[in-house]
Amino acid sequence: MRLAVMSGSSWVGGIVLGSTFPNVDARDRALGLKVFVNGFHERGLRNAWCAENKEYWSALQSVVNHARTFVFPEFQGRGVAKKAHRLLLTAGMDLWRRRYGAVYALDTLCDSGDSGLFISNRWKLVGETKGFTADYKKSFTASSRHSINNAALKRGKVRWQVWVRVIDKRLRPTSVIPSRKRSPSTK
Repeated sequence: MRLAVMSGSSWVGGIVLGSTFPNVDARDRALGLKVFVNGFHERGLRNAWCAENKEYWSALQSVVNHARTFVFPEFQGRGVAKKAHRLLLTAGMDLWRRRYGAVYALDTLCDSGDSGLFISNRWKLVGETKGFTADYKKSFTASSRHSINNAALKRGKVRWQVWVRVIDKRLRPTSVIPSRKRSPSTK
């Protein structure tokens, strides 16, 4: 979703929102999503992020990724981005809910230069990424016929800060804890 940031009748910038990335450890820990990936083998799953882990993917749908906020150069230095973020938390989330459904939290990955924007709107710094990036020369899984993006991971140079902002605490995704599959010997 792309939101235009307006000042009067002037277009001064924008905010881009979208689906969030799976397996962001700091975010998953902070928002309580780790319960859906821990113990995946005991639940009969081949890995924690496979399509069959419906509890994780369902919970992740309530987290919206803040991909970017931008302000055109001639409007920078006036607090436009901070004001836009205040509106994002109310009017922006109302637009998202009407189009896509409930929102538990927002997340973003950024460098320290952008952190003031999140500090001023009471986001929480929960950690940083481990520095992995896509390796398009290799496959993540042996079978790529069911995957659009099957890139393997490799160490990258950047470790991004991970910020979250809870929007609606009532939607806490950990209220549904995945059931453990019982082995035949314990029935």
